[in-house]
Amino acid sequence: MFDIAIDCREIVIGRRTGLSRNLIAFLKAVAKNRKSSLLLLDDQTDANFLAQIFHDVSYDFAFIKKSGVFYDQIIIPKLIFGRTKKFFSIYPKFPVILPFLGIEVYLFIADIISFSWLQIGFLRLFGRLPKRIFTPTDTSRYNIEKIVKRQVIRVYQDLSYILGDELNSSVDEEISSAMKKKGIEKGKFILYVGNFNPHKNVEVLVRAFNLMQNVGLDLGLILVLAGGWWEERKGNFGNR
Repeated sequence: MFDIAIDCREIVIGRRTGLSRNLIAFLKAVAKNRKSSLLLLDDQTDANFLAQIFHDVSYDFAFIKKSGVFYDQIIIPKLIFGRTKKFFSIYPKFPVILPFLGIEVYLFIADIISFSWLQIGFLRLFGRLPKRIFTPTDTSRYNIEKIVKRQVIRVYQDLSYILGDELNSSVDEEISSAMKKKGIEKGKFILYVGNFNPHKNVEVLVRAFNLMQNVGLDLGLILVLAGGWWEERKGNFGNR
């Protein structure tokens, strides 16, 4: 019996998205804490990358030959029933039968801005079935709670504590250690992690930060940027 089954299809060969980075952080925390995992893949998933993460931990692959809401409702339950009691996904289209099979469902929903009316309708109908629903911002939490009519938990990138263990502590210690090596004092900086596409408004963040410096506010600004327009436009920010 595996500790958890994890839908890994967002980790596509040669591509990384914001969702996949959240998922990778979660997978690394699970592997570090030596939780046995059943990893769900399709033919586009980077299986070699996943194997590197779980190289010394008990895991197995379960392949999904066809994807889609209809197939997921049938195939995923068949693949994991009797092999785990927990299921984690970053997709809202979880198999609704899982809770009735005794399998706890944990969902991470980044936001619902780009959701279709079908996805919204799915959550409206079945959003009370998962054991927990997580989201990274207060705005998303408010919007999702209006749809599912239940509590949604706000979290940061590390979602490892959904397993019911205190797994966050080791990750927090690593982050604190890395900050100390860079001479960055806790509580003395503003951190942005994400891409540099226009809708993220990073330029507005930098302008606001400059205004704060003019009034003598003693804070640093850390931009952890990946993808998007960063390589084209990073010169706009100088070395700040």
